[in-house]
Amino acid sequence: MDTRGSRQGSTRRYPRYIFDTEIRVLAGLQAEPVRSRTLDISEGGVAGIFNTGWNIGESAVLQFTIPPTEDVFETRAVVRSRSGARYGFEFVELTAASRSALHNACNFLRTPR
Repeated sequence: MDTRGSRQGSTRRYPRYIFDTEIRVLAGLQAEPVRSRTLDISEGGVAGIFNTGWNIGESAVLQFTIPPTEDVFETRAVVRSRSGARYGFEFVELTAASRSALHNACNFLRTPR
């Protein structure tokens, strides 16, 4: 079955923006966070490239810096997608302050993918 065009009619809740920074992920029984790089971000989640793997639906704690302040942003997330080494995380339980910081970061980046 060919599914290459299956997302054509779908609309994302939030636009994605190219975003390259270090990310640390702590999930499952890991004693230490996994460090890698992000690929893109939206107000709803972030994606990155990882040499380790997690299961779809697995909970994680993410930590990375966001523009324009470069403050450390830490939040809970759930693994929502995987394609090869690319993992997509959906943010969960965001506070009003976290939502505002993500909104400001996405406005700053302004380069939709």
